[in-house]
Amino acid sequence: MGQTRVRRQHVVSRFYLKGFAADERYLTRTVLPGTYSHRMVVNDATVNNDYYTVEFEDGTVSDAAETMFNEIEAPASSALRGLLSTPVVFPDGDQRDALAAWIALQYVRSPAIRRQRDELHSAMVRMVVGVVGKRGLRNFIEEREGVAISAARLEAEWEDLTKPGGPTSRVRAENHLLNIFELLPSTTQRLVDGRWMIVDFTENPLVAGDHPVFLMADPEAPDWRGVGLGNAHAFGLALSRHRGIIIFTGDGHAGPDVMGPGSADEARTLNAQTIQNAREAIYHHPDDDPVAWFGGELPQPRPTELTVGDNSLILPDAEGYPPPARDDAEPAEPGGFSIANLVWPIPDRVFEWMEPDDDQ
Repeated sequence: MGQTRVRRQHVVSRFYLKGFAADERYLTRTVLPGTYSHRMVVNDATVNNDYYTVEFEDGTVSDAAETMFNEIEAPASSALRGLLSTPVVFPDGDQRDALAAWIALQYVRSPAIRRQRDELHSAMVRMVVGVVGKRGLRNFIEEREGVAISAARLEAEWEDLTKPGGPTSRVRAENHLLNIFELLPSTTQRLVDGRWMIVDFTENPLVAGDHPVFLMADPEAPDWRGVGLGNAHAFGLALSRHRGIIIFTGDGHAGPDVMGPGSADEARTLNAQTIQNAREAIYHHPDDDPVAWFGGELPQPRPTELTVGDNSLILPDAEGYPPPARDDAEPAEPGGFSIANLVWPIPDRVFEWMEPDDDQ
């Protein structure tokens, strides 16, 4: 008999969302930008069918990743209960490791990280194709395929490869999982080694988001630098309706873990960070109204992760701009990327082409 599949896969852990629910069961989901809300049970929140399911070349599928994530979530659930208890039991040793691993997993498993990887690759494809122009693209395709291509085929390839955002790719769970397993150990260790600050909000409720873990930039860093896993000053998370955590991981973070009461302004700041980091929806206790807190101006949903640049590097015809000589189309230096590095056909690209019938 075959193994029972787990098709209903959660992007945000159920044990975590219970901390925002009525009777640990009922949540309100508010869809950005806040014009629609509905009540739901925790078990149905953030469910994405087959999100981590891997399909092999022989057609078989595996839900093993969901089982592996459960092995991280189970000890983290126990550690979180201690952190939410009164008095607080600060996690130490294995429990600290477990909670840090779950926070790291919750960040790197998110749809945003999944889309970011694919969008970055598509943007790079768009750039390297754009800088060689149509003539360079023709040379590249004909070299790879060993045959001449028609003007119609060239035009279709060009339009698809240089459209805003670059070519569309079929999202594959295995690519995301490889990224998770690459990022998880180092991210977990940064959290274990960080300084944990627990903030108690007795009278000012917090909300959860569909991307609940947010990164905080170094306040002394220039605005243009941005923030990512490599340079985050701290990780933030609303642990429950009334308790939050900031884990300082940047330079100068050394010091003992601390806990203290949070003010109404600090609750608004933490909620603002959570809501700004959401992509489609936020989750909260049915008695709370986050839309009212923010004056009815929640952010718009965020369907993409990268901002598409202008067309300044796109050379549509490149007439008079010599295409790269075939013998000179060398791969970029390590760490670089040029059209010579491009795998052709592009794996998982969503593109179909049929040569026009000249008789029609």
